[in-house]
Amino acid sequence: MPSPPLPTTTPTPPTPPPATNQYRQPPLRYLGYANELGEAFHPVLPPSLKLLYPASYAVAMAYVLADSKRCVELKPPGQSGGAVFADALLWQTAASVAIPGFVIGQIVKASNRAAAKGGVRSKMVGTFVGLASIPLIISPIDHGVDYVMDNSIRKFLFDDAGKKT
Repeated sequence: MPSPPLPTTTPTPPTPPPATNQYRQPPLRYLGYANELGEAFHPVLPPSLKLLYPASYAVAMAYVLADSKRCVELKPPGQSGGAVFADALLWQTAASVAIPGFVIGQIVKASNRAAAKGGVRSKMVGTFVGLASIPLIISPIDHGVDYVMDNSIRKFLFDDAGKKT
């Protein structure tokens, strides 16, 4: 007696992995910190390379805009694209560009002043201290910006469900 035919099944297509924001992953994430490198090296750049300082801010802001656009592409259904874009733009501008740039600039200046008082005339001291402090300032700044935005602008951009109010 012949065996019964095997049931035919339609193979299910593999589930695509969830979309990710490649701008939040290394190495693209590091473009957001380009201006911090610019701040650290600013005092030691020779005149022929002084344009690298504003260029470092241009790179960082291009990253901020690209990340903000990608956040809109990945937004959950029902969220306002404008609110998501504004949130990402404000957060990235504050946490990746403005505050770290200011902090690193101040660290470099203070380090160079302290080194000069100690008799060291090289401005590379400030550059090295500024570079070394970048990993130390990132997390506190990120958390601080989250706290401020959670308790201010995000209350206007989103309701409790994350949708535009």
